Amino acid sequence: MKNIIFILIVIFSFLKIEAQEIVILKKEAKENTENIESNKHYKVPDSTSGKFEGIWVYNDSNKTFKIKIVNTKTLVKSSGNYVSILKGLYCYSDINSNCEFIDIDKSLFYSSDPYKLFGNKISFNINDVEYKKIGHVIFELLEDGTVKWTLQDREGIRLVKSDGAKQNKGFSIPTNVILTKEQ
Repeated sequence: MKNIIFILIVIFSFLKIEAQEIVILKKEAKENTENIESNKHYKVPDSTSGKFEGIWVYNDSNKTFKIKIVNTKTLVKSSGNYVSILKGLYCYSDINSNCEFIDIDKSLFYSSDPYKLFGNKISFNINDVEYKKIGHVIFELLEDGTVKWTLQDREGIRLVKSDGAKQNKGFSIPTNVILTKEQ
C-alpha cells in the first residue's frame, strides 16, 4: 500500500495542470500577433460568430443545396493555442431526396481573418468532391437576414490529369445563390 501511495505522489508531482485562458477578441483592437502566448484559446464573442452559424438552404425546382456552419475549437500546433473558427459541411441533392450532412469530404474551411466575423462578409475554401477541386466562397450576410453565396475558382495553377484531361471548369454545386437560414 505504501508503494502505491509513493508512486502516485511521484506521478502527480511531475504533472503540471494549467487552466486554459480564453481570450475574447475585440472589434476595436486587433491582438498583437507578436505577443501571442501559449495555452490560450482565442475566439470572438459567441454573438458575433453566431450570426453565421446554422443551416442555410437554397431550393430551386429540382435541387436542394444546404450549408451547415458550426463554430469549432481547433488546435494551432505551431503555437500550442486553440482558436475558435467556423467550419461547415454541404449537401446538394435532388429536391425529392433527403439532403444530409454525412460526407465529411464535402467540407468548408474558414479562410478569413478572425476579425472579419465582426463584419458581414467572410470567406471559406470549399472542397467540390464531384469535380475534385477546391473553390473559394464569399459568404455575405445581407440586411434581410439571408446570405449571398458566391463560389469562385481559386486563382493559380490549373492541373492536368495524368491522362491529359483538363480539370473541370465551374463547379458541381451552385456558384451564386441566396441562402435562407433554416429555423
